[in-house]
Amino acid sequence: MQKITWQRSLVALVLLAGIVLTGARPVQAADAGAVFTPGPPMQVARELFNMAALPGGQVAVFGGRTYPGAALAKAEIWDPASNLFTSYNMNFSHHFSDLAKLADGDFLLLSGEGNNAETFHPGANTFTPTAGHPAYARIYGHAATLSSGKVLVVGGNSLDAATYGEVFDPATGTFTPTLTLHTPRALPLVLPCNDGSAVVLGGRSTTDPIIEYERVELYDPVSNSFSILQEQLFPGDPGWGIMGYVWGNGVYYLNPVETQRLQDGRYLLLAKKGLVPYTLFTFDPATKAIAKFTTTPDFPDYTHFALSCYPVVDAARNKAYLLNTDNHSGGFINVRLYTVDLATGRRNDPTGSFHLGSFLNEFGVTLLADGRLFLAGGDEVVNLAVQSTNKTWFIKPTGSPVRSMGLLLLD
Repeated sequence: MQKITWQRSLVALVLLAGIVLTGARPVQAADAGAVFTPGPPMQVARELFNMAALPGGQVAVFGGRTYPGAALAKAEIWDPASNLFTSYNMNFSHHFSDLAKLADGDFLLLSGEGNNAETFHPGANTFTPTAGHPAYARIYGHAATLSSGKVLVVGGNSLDAATYGEVFDPATGTFTPTLTLHTPRALPLVLPCNDGSAVVLGGRSTTDPIIEYERVELYDPVSNSFSILQEQLFPGDPGWGIMGYVWGNGVYYLNPVETQRLQDGRYLLLAKKGLVPYTLFTFDPATKAIAKFTTTPDFPDYTHFALSCYPVVDAARNKAYLLNTDNHSGGFINVRLYTVDLATGRRNDPTGSFHLGSFLNEFGVTLLADGRLFLAGGDEVVNLAVQSTNKTWFIKPTGSPVRSMGLLLLD
């Protein structure tokens, strides 16, 4: 990801001011919506990496970037039995790249910074280069496995990658170009449909990160082409996007898209209109319907900068979680966890927050089998400089009851 130095410097100064104001980090926060417990450090500090829960309860982190520094060709796997990370070499570096879970349980990883790809084999914990190469380097791209077992890859930070998709065939290990998208885009989202098609939504301009796209496109695997499904994410209510760009940060879906599925098969995602407001929404792969998901209380308008995080879905418990920060209590690192009951839409509103220490943004978070969230990596400030971290946290939801709404900050 291209970093904007003045933005990071400004964030660092504001964060430092927050640390000075708050003083010592509390051991336990009152009613933060969760219990926060430090986890084992990763072997390498990293940000903007792919993350996946594996069979057996392990968690894999793939690539990313150590900022300041180069993209990483290292993966790590956390084992709950030892509570430690083990490092593995990948064939290519992977930074802000595409990840798709294949039908056989393997994972497809595109390099991002180069037109290379490889598959990861859980259990054996090995990486195999694909027989063919992607046509384009797809940093800022997205990939998802279709019902056919093939993988649709779209988006990128160059005009060609943003204009042309491609399809990966696991049977041959090769990539086939698609016809052009109607709207070239970086940071799109691909959602598979039950009939073998897929929708492409969200994303932004490759040249101006402030310009987000509302148009939703439909990919037809028979014609290998795209058509316009609808011009707006919510027809009649313009201005909504899913990328959520704010000062270099955004809601980035770097985990397998299947992790966003609810019990009934719909996907749960986050949308934002400019800087404010926010809403959850669902996509139904059977009907291709997109609809806002109303919570009680409803989300207010937000007017402050905060952490970026997609909704973490716990389909087994019918819950979703939103990890957010409060910059009214002394910095961007005071966090709380909001729990949404997906059966009723009711949301708890914690009154307290927990002082994480030095997290900023661009971290990874995934759900563990026991219902905890596992947060890893991201940025921290050391000696007035922003750098990547190797820290991790376990976050156990407390299931706080619904309360009256104060000011909630999301990003």
